[in-house]
Amino acid sequence: MKRFLFLCLYCLSSLVFAQEFQKGWVIMISGDTLQGEVNDDFSKKKSMRILSFRQNDVTRIIDKDSVVAYQKDSLYFVKLKYERPIQLIGGMMGFMQVIEQGNLTLLQFDYWIQSEPTGQKLSNSYIQTDYYLLAEGEKEPTLIKKFGFRKKMMKFFENQPFIYQQLKTKKWKYKHLQQIVKAYNQKKK
Repeated sequence: MKRFLFLCLYCLSSLVFAQEFQKGWVIMISGDTLQGEVNDDFSKKKSMRILSFRQNDVTRIIDKDSVVAYQKDSLYFVKLKYERPIQLIGGMMGFMQVIEQGNLTLLQFDYWIQSEPTGQKLSNSYIQTDYYLLAEGEKEPTLIKKFGFRKKMMKFFENQPFIYQQLKTKKWKYKHLQQIVKAYNQKKK
Protein backbone atom coordinates (compact mmCIF):
# COMPACT_ATOMS: atom_id res chain seq x y z
CA MET A 1 0.00 0.00 0.00
CA LYS A 2 2.84 2.39 0.87
CA ARG A 3 4.52 1.67 -2.44
CA PHE A 4 1.29 2.41 -4.31
CA LEU A 5 0.83 5.71 -2.45
CA PHE A 6 4.47 6.66 -3.08
CA LEU A 7 4.12 5.82 -6.78
CA CYS A 8 0.94 7.93 -7.05
CA LEU A 9 2.61 10.92 -5.36
CA TYR A 10 5.69 10.56 -7.57
CA CYS A 11 3.57 10.49 -10.73
CA LEU A 12 1.50 13.45 -9.58
CA SER A 13 4.59 15.53 -8.76
CA SER A 14 6.10 14.63 -12.13
CA LEU A 15 2.96 15.85 -13.90
CA VAL A 16 2.95 19.13 -11.96
CA PHE A 17 6.63 19.69 -12.73
CA ALA A 18 6.09 18.86 -16.40
CA GLN A 19 3.33 21.46 -16.69
CA GLU A 20 5.73 24.28 -15.77
CA PHE A 21 7.75 23.76 -18.95
CA GLN A 22 6.57 25.62 -22.03
CA LYS A 23 7.83 25.75 -25.58
CA GLY A 24 10.58 28.32 -25.99
CA TRP A 25 14.23 29.08 -26.58
CA VAL A 26 17.31 30.35 -24.75
CA ILE A 27 20.06 32.56 -26.24
CA MET A 28 23.43 31.94 -24.62
CA ILE A 29 26.31 34.43 -24.25
CA SER A 30 28.21 32.28 -26.74
CA GLY A 31 25.57 33.16 -29.35
CA ASP A 32 24.08 29.65 -29.42
CA THR A 33 20.29 29.37 -29.40
CA LEU A 34 18.77 26.38 -27.64
CA GLN A 35 15.28 25.37 -28.83
CA GLY A 36 13.03 23.22 -26.67
CA GLU A 37 11.04 23.76 -23.50
CA VAL A 38 11.82 26.38 -20.84
CA ASN A 39 10.88 26.73 -17.18
CA ASP A 40 11.79 29.84 -15.20
CA ASP A 41 11.31 29.33 -11.48
CA PHE A 42 10.71 32.59 -9.62
CA SER A 43 9.76 31.28 -6.19
CA LYS A 44 10.13 33.13 -2.89
CA LYS A 45 12.90 30.83 -1.77
CA LYS A 46 15.05 31.41 -4.82
CA SER A 47 14.34 35.14 -5.25
CA MET A 48 15.96 35.03 -8.72
CA ARG A 49 14.92 33.33 -11.91
CA ILE A 50 16.32 29.81 -12.29
CA LEU A 51 16.18 28.56 -15.85
CA SER A 52 15.59 24.92 -16.65
CA PHE A 53 15.76 23.75 -20.23
CA ARG A 54 14.39 20.51 -21.63
CA GLN A 55 15.14 19.03 -25.01
CA ASN A 56 14.51 15.43 -26.11
CA ASP A 57 13.41 14.45 -22.57
CA VAL A 58 16.72 15.65 -21.09
CA THR A 59 16.37 18.42 -18.49
CA ARG A 60 19.19 20.65 -17.27
CA ILE A 61 19.50 23.81 -15.22
CA ILE A 62 21.18 26.63 -17.10
CA ASP A 63 23.51 29.04 -15.35
CA LYS A 64 21.70 32.40 -15.53
CA ASP A 65 25.04 34.18 -16.02
CA SER A 66 25.46 32.43 -19.37
CA VAL A 67 22.04 33.51 -20.72
CA VAL A 68 21.38 36.70 -22.71
CA ALA A 69 17.64 36.23 -23.37
CA TYR A 70 14.95 33.60 -23.38
CA GLN A 71 11.37 33.06 -24.45
CA LYS A 72 8.81 30.93 -22.65
CA ASP A 73 5.54 30.55 -24.56
CA SER A 74 4.72 34.14 -25.60
CA LEU A 75 6.77 35.82 -22.84
CA TYR A 76 10.13 37.25 -23.88
CA PHE A 77 12.86 38.15 -21.34
CA VAL A 78 16.19 39.95 -21.77
CA LYS A 79 19.00 40.35 -19.25
CA LEU A 80 19.80 43.99 -18.50
CA LYS A 81 21.13 46.14 -15.66
CA TYR A 82 18.58 47.19 -13.08
CA GLU A 83 18.60 49.84 -10.37
CA ARG A 84 16.60 48.13 -7.67
CA PRO A 85 16.19 46.82 -5.03
CA ILE A 86 19.75 47.91 -4.25
CA GLN A 87 22.35 49.80 -6.24
CA LEU A 88 25.81 48.26 -6.44
CA ILE A 89 28.89 49.55 -8.19
CA GLY A 90 28.73 48.23 -11.75
CA GLY A 91 25.03 47.47 -11.39
CA MET A 92 23.21 44.17 -11.12
CA MET A 93 21.86 42.15 -14.00
CA GLY A 94 18.37 40.68 -14.09
CA PHE A 95 15.81 39.30 -16.51
CA MET A 96 13.24 41.85 -17.63
CA GLN A 97 10.08 40.93 -19.49
CA VAL A 98 9.55 42.79 -22.76
CA ILE A 99 6.05 44.30 -22.58
CA GLU A 100 6.16 46.53 -25.66
CA GLN A 101 8.93 46.48 -28.26
CA GLY A 102 9.88 49.06 -30.88
CA ASN A 103 11.95 52.25 -31.11
CA LEU A 104 11.11 52.52 -27.43
CA THR A 105 10.86 49.30 -25.44
CA LEU A 106 8.86 48.93 -22.23
CA LEU A 107 10.32 46.41 -19.79
CA GLN A 108 8.93 44.92 -16.59
CA PHE A 109 11.27 43.84 -13.79
CA ASP A 110 9.86 41.76 -10.92
CA TYR A 111 11.71 41.09 -7.67
CA TRP A 112 10.91 39.85 -4.19
CA ILE A 113 10.64 42.20 -1.21
CA GLN A 114 11.15 40.56 2.15
CA SER A 115 8.96 42.36 4.66
CA GLU A 116 10.44 40.65 7.71
CA PRO A 117 14.00 40.84 9.03
CA THR A 118 16.52 38.47 7.46
CA GLY A 119 16.50 35.00 8.95
CA GLN A 120 12.77 34.84 9.59
CA LYS A 121 10.21 33.08 7.45
CA LEU A 122 9.27 34.63 4.10
CA SER A 123 5.50 34.40 4.59
CA ASN A 124 5.06 38.17 4.34
CA SER A 125 7.20 38.63 1.24
CA TYR A 126 5.73 40.02 -1.94
CA ILE A 127 6.67 40.70 -5.55
CA GLN A 128 7.52 44.29 -6.47
CA THR A 129 7.29 45.39 -10.12
CA ASP A 130 9.34 48.19 -11.67
CA TYR A 131 9.07 49.44 -15.23
CA TYR A 132 11.96 50.53 -17.44
CA LEU A 133 12.23 52.21 -20.83
CA LEU A 134 14.96 51.31 -23.29
CA ALA A 135 15.40 53.63 -26.27
CA GLU A 136 16.71 52.22 -29.53
CA GLY A 137 20.51 52.25 -29.59
CA GLU A 138 20.88 52.51 -25.81
CA LYS A 139 22.47 49.76 -23.75
CA GLU A 140 20.95 50.44 -20.33
CA PRO A 141 17.28 50.95 -19.54
CA THR A 142 15.90 53.88 -17.53
CA LEU A 143 13.86 53.19 -14.40
CA ILE A 144 10.44 54.86 -14.54
CA LYS A 145 9.16 55.71 -11.07
CA LYS A 146 5.67 56.80 -10.06
CA PHE A 147 7.14 59.74 -8.18
CA GLY A 148 8.01 62.47 -10.68
CA PHE A 149 6.61 60.41 -13.57
CA ARG A 150 4.76 63.18 -15.42
CA LYS A 151 7.63 65.68 -15.25
CA LYS A 152 10.19 63.10 -16.39
CA MET A 153 7.99 61.84 -19.22
CA MET A 154 7.10 65.37 -20.43
CA LYS A 155 10.81 66.08 -20.79
CA PHE A 156 11.37 62.73 -22.52
CA PHE A 157 8.51 63.31 -24.99
CA GLU A 158 8.86 67.07 -25.53
CA ASN A 159 9.35 66.47 -29.29
CA GLN A 160 6.16 64.36 -29.49
CA PRO A 161 3.29 66.91 -29.33
CA PHE A 162 0.42 64.43 -28.94
CA ILE A 163 2.06 62.45 -26.13
CA TYR A 164 3.38 65.62 -24.48
CA GLN A 165 -0.13 67.13 -24.43
CA GLN A 166 -1.69 63.98 -22.99
CA LEU A 167 0.88 64.03 -20.19
CA LYS A 168 0.57 67.77 -19.61
CA THR A 169 -3.23 67.63 -19.27
CA LYS A 170 -2.88 64.57 -16.98
CA LYS A 171 -4.91 62.35 -19.33
CA TRP A 172 -2.02 59.88 -19.35
CA LYS A 173 -0.52 58.84 -16.04
CA TYR A 174 1.83 56.14 -14.78
CA LYS A 175 -0.84 53.48 -15.30
CA HIS A 176 -0.91 54.40 -19.01
CA LEU A 177 2.78 53.62 -19.57
CA GLN A 178 2.13 50.85 -22.10
CA GLN A 179 -0.29 53.07 -24.03
CA ILE A 180 2.32 55.87 -24.09
CA VAL A 181 5.01 53.54 -25.47
CA LYS A 182 2.61 52.15 -28.10
CA ALA A 183 1.68 55.68 -29.23
CA TYR A 184 5.36 56.65 -29.47
CA ASN A 185 6.26 53.56 -31.49
CA GLN A 186 3.33 54.05 -33.89
CA LYS A 187 4.39 57.67 -34.54
CA LYS A 188 7.96 56.50 -35.26
CA LYS A 189 6.92 53.98 -37.94
